[in-house]
Amino acid sequence: MFLTLLLSQSILASAEPSADLAAAPEDCGMTSVWVTSPAPLATDVPVDVVPAALVTESSCGAASWTATLIDASTGAEVVSVTHAVGDGQLIEVDPGADLSPETTYTLRFEPDDGGGELTEIGFTTGSGTTVGLDGAPVVASTQATWSEESGLTLLSVQVEVASAAEGQSIVTFGSRGGEDLAWTSSAGPATVLLQGSNADASAPSKVCITARQRDYAGNWTESEEDCVAPEIVNARSGCNVVGGAPIGGLLGLALAVGLARRKPDARR
Repeated sequence: MFLTLLLSQSILASAEPSADLAAAPEDCGMTSVWVTSPAPLATDVPVDVVPAALVTESSCGAASWTATLIDASTGAEVVSVTHAVGDGQLIEVDPGADLSPETTYTLRFEPDDGGGELTEIGFTTGSGTTVGLDGAPVVASTQATWSEESGLTLLSVQVEVASAAEGQSIVTFGSRGGEDLAWTSSAGPATVLLQGSNADASAPSKVCITARQRDYAGNWTESEEDCVAPEIVNARSGCNVVGGAPIGGLLGLALAVGLARRKPDARR
């Protein structure tokens, strides 16, 4: 186990690349923290902040984490929480009350079973409270493909991130009634590309996507739904099918992509 100081964040994916976007490590190895809110060394952080982090999910990494918020000037523990990796990538460290103004804090994330990287960052509060997001995130486009062979609906979603006065927010997306599928962090306004998949035993007639964005105080704002008819890949025939009808050749591909990107007039 060793100490990792998060001093920079790398790009996940974006229609317009932005240095504010972060990328989760892909290889199976030690589980690690790859985004924190506030960011490392942040200053003038609102006193009503609810610190948080995103951790990688790995079958061979830590099964749980202990997250601790510490007053750096006194060494006193403000709050400590335990988070099971099976509960999702987001770890929230809610102090239950406003933090002291003009004070430096240490945010520590420690794997409980040794299968991850101990991470510590510092941030300093200001005297104000969270302004919040300027509007809501928008699902700009959605592409969906269901594979008969895998039984998976693959999703590629472009999200227009709302700007945040504090500079950084956490963004995720998921299908209606399902769990969050992918995460990133952005200062906004920016367009980010998020990808994920749903397990569907049969081809869905449509997939409805919602994006969610979290501000410093832990408040979530949701986008409107974007519903698309997925392109269906039939493993036995090799045909692309949209809406149950086989479509072949370049015309079929063009129509499939067009349908996948189209936003229906009726949303639920």
